[in-house]
Amino acid sequence: MKKDSQDIQSLLEWFSLHDPFPEVNRIVSIASGIVGDDKINCHKAREVGIACMSKITGLTFDNIKLKRADKVVPLLAMSSTVKVHDKKIPVDPVLLFQRMSITTALEDEIEKYFEYELAPYPLSIFDEIGMRKTQKSAIYDCFQTVILDIDNINSTFIIDGGFLLHRVVWDHEETFHNILDKYVQYVRRHFGHRVTVLFDGYTDCKKNIKAAEQRRRATTTSSSSDVIFDEIMTVPTSKQKFLANTHNKSRFILMLKEKFTTENILVKQAENDADVLIIETAIEQFNSTNTTIVQEDEEKEDEEENEDNILEVPLDYYESDE
Repeated sequence: MKKDSQDIQSLLEWFSLHDPFPEVNRIVSIASGIVGDDKINCHKAREVGIACMSKITGLTFDNIKLKRADKVVPLLAMSSTVKVHDKKIPVDPVLLFQRMSITTALEDEIEKYFEYELAPYPLSIFDEIGMRKTQKSAIYDCFQTVILDIDNINSTFIIDGGFLLHRVVWDHEETFHNILDKYVQYVRRHFGHRVTVLFDGYTDCKKNIKAAEQRRRATTTSSSSDVIFDEIMTVPTSKQKFLANTHNKSRFILMLKEKFTTENILVKQAENDADVLIIETAIEQFNSTNTTIVQEDEEKEDEEENEDNILEVPLDYYESDE
């Protein structure tokens, strides 16, 4: 009875974070958040089966013809497919490898099976979840570290919004109004009044170069369900789970942009990834003022949040002889 009670409690906690009845018009995986298109019909498997049976009723076995268009298309087709004769076929690379390993009778047969790459993506770069996690600090190690005295008194700060979102601590059962005020206070206290904040965009996740990383985090990090919130509401879950949901994060950024605008803090948002916009904005302002870019130190990005972990680099440090 004790074990059953614990299992039920775990199940209830999981469903509290993954709404089993989302208000969407398309099929969606409540675990991963992947949304299917009009071609996905696995939720209508019974109807598809009955329709196929009606087509072969009264026919002899020799006259039965089953079309690929009558097959059930699973949700897996949205993330894992291969193109065969102009048709997209859902493929699970791990399951495919297991089947080949089991069916092969002789060791020499494996070479024949692997003459063609049947997986929809190279397994050295991807796994069954998505793109494998890389060590982004490897790029950081390519640069020689130097110690600079940065003149922050007359500097204009270009702040990465993604970095800023994780700098402020959200207290338990705190209202969104207080959290927004905290962000304003944090910017004023650390960077003054000459500030430009730039956020990533989430309008089209398919074209976002960080889409693979966002999907990986969605499967490895516990994410909250979609939350419809306003400033007077309290945060229903932890900041990490709340921001792991792309829809919640996008709505919170929209609310934060409005708050910064009312406080005379300049805000910009890119259509997708903001890195290029950050550099372009810094170059524009560098012509008239001393400019400093503030971003997360890639070497420390996965460590605990603390206020000493900030990378501030003056723009002229990146200037070349050209």
